Formats: sequence, C-alpha cells, structure tokens
Amino acid sequence: QSGDPVATTAVGVTHEPFCRKSARGGLLCDDPGLGKTITVLSLILRTFGLSTEPKEESQSSEIDNDAIFDAYWNDHLTSFARQPAILKLISRLMKSDKESYYFEPPVESWLDEAPDYYDVIENPISMHDIRIRCDKTDCSDFNSFVADVRLCLTNAIAYNTPDNVVHIAAKRLVKKFDELVCEFKQDHVNQAVKSLANISKRCGPTRLVGMLEAKKRKELIDPLL
Repeated sequence: QSGDPVATTAVGVTHEPFCRKSARGGLLCDDPGLGKTITVLSLILRTFGLSTEPKEESQSSEIDNDAIFDAYWNDHLTSFARQPAILKLISRLMKSDKESYYFEPPVESWLDEAPDYYDVIENPISMHDIRIRCDKTDCSDFNSFVADVRLCLTNAIAYNTPDNVVHIAAKRLVKKFDELVCEFKQDHVNQAVKSLANISKRCGPTRLVGMLEAKKRKELIDPLL
C-alpha cells in the first residue's frame, strides 16, 4: 500500500505518527550535518551580544593594543610599578649588546674623538640621563621615554660615520629597542586582559574596560568567522 505510514491505536483509530517536518537550514534542526554545535555557538554569540557578521573597520580602534597599553599604563599603574618596569627595560636593552656601554655616559666634548659633538648634536642625551629622568618622574609618559632612548641612539648614528663602531652599534640597538618595546607593550596588554575583572570592579565602566571587553569578544569570534 502506498502513502505515508500510519499508526493504529488500541481502539482502531488511525493517525499520523508524531513528528515534525524538517526546516532545512533552520538553526535548531536535527538534519544530518547540522548538529547541536551550531546551536551552542549561536547561544554563545548571543550571550556576548555578537553575530557572525564581520566587524566594520571603524571599530578596530576600540581594541587597538597601543590604546589599551596607554590607558593601562597611564590610568591603572602607579609610579611604583612603572619605574621598575622602565628601568628593567633599559637594563634589558643594555645587556643585549656588548657595545652598549658607548651610550651609557654623556659625551664629553673635550675628548679628542668628539671635539665638535655639541656643535653638531642639538639635543644630546645619554642612557645615564634617561635613568635619572626616570628616577625623578612618575614615568607616566611612556612615549617620551621611548623618544629619549631613540634620540640617544640616533644622535650616535648622526654624528658618527657609517663605518664607525659606535654608529654600527647604535643601529643594532635601535632595532633591538623597537623589538623590546613591542614585547613590553604586549606583556602589559596581556596583564590588563588578565586583570579585567579587578579593573572593572575597582573602576567601573571605564574606556579601558570597554576596550578590554571588546578585545576579548574579538578573540572569541575571530576563529569562528
């Protein structure tokens, strides 16, 4: 006999077996290949207020690592945390190259090697000077510190000829310093992310908290896109 199967009850009444028709493509369907994983992912995304639609480029600034670092460094760390971190960064730079000692003391113009140094270099600075500045300030202006270190090294590059050992060492240290700064910032961003709950509890809905939450949401959704 053709047609859909039927079921017979004890009193002889026939009816169609209990079932629901499949909604192909529906989120909660049980069709082959569309298991509960999709449902779970959907609920996770809804919980975070997200969708699988790509974010617009204009939102990228909200989770920019440099912005997170600046907010965390300036607003949530004290000088007691910033100063040792800066001095440790200087120490790591100086220990990274056996010829870094050239840049520690101020240049003495009376030396035969650099009689016209202060005529050529408008803004002389040494690593010793930078350490003293760090000791006298709260080190809240990280960008100023970075600019000072680069100035120290670029002064050496500008004054000495390309074949001079100091010039060559300074170029090596510029590259190394840029690497250390990137690593330093990333380490502090990671610290901020780990401290999100404490920062949120202590400070409430600050701009930093908003950026950290956006970063965590982005890290969750990006692998799914």
